Amino acid sequence: MHPQGIKFGLSQGLLEFRGDDVVLSRRLLENVSEMARRKRVTFIWDEVRSSALRRTPFSLDGVPRQECVPFFTGLERVIYITMMPIADEIGMGRRSMKKYFESGIRPRLNKDTRHLFAKTPNEAWRFDFRKLYSVIKMMCKESAPQHLRHAELLALCEFNRWMTELERRRMNAFLSSLFSKEFWELPR
Repeated sequence: MHPQGIKFGLSQGLLEFRGDDVVLSRRLLENVSEMARRKRVTFIWDEVRSSALRRTPFSLDGVPRQECVPFFTGLERVIYITMMPIADEIGMGRRSMKKYFESGIRPRLNKDTRHLFAKTPNEAWRFDFRKLYSVIKMMCKESAPQHLRHAELLALCEFNRWMTELERRRMNAFLSSLFSKEFWELPR
């Protein structure tokens, strides 16, 4: 997150420091987790963030745009950084470098052989989310029951592959360039 966004978040009590990392304040983290528990529909990530912010008191009065815009644009990454140690603690994977999370949940998830032939994309999303959520909930119960209240939020982070929308677009563009015909043609 841009330093001006961090300044805004700290001054409003929405962010705090955990070592070198800037993370969500406890109050905002609890609100985000609560909203993730309440809203289980397709494309809920933006709805979860905005609902959690509406439930958390802060003021935009007299705040320059240069401070609040970087906060809102960088909030998704801060949520991921906040959740990475929790995911690491329950054994979902491990953090590599500063902002990447290598998921280790797939082997456990692949043991579940249930399949659904969904009629709609929303139905398929719900089934996949429930499957992922049940595995994460089981891992929380085994390793860290105190984080069970964050299981839905962890499932959303995993479902989004721990990447923001911008990071996903960049990754997709890179991967599609690898599979383009021009990439594999040798210069003559």
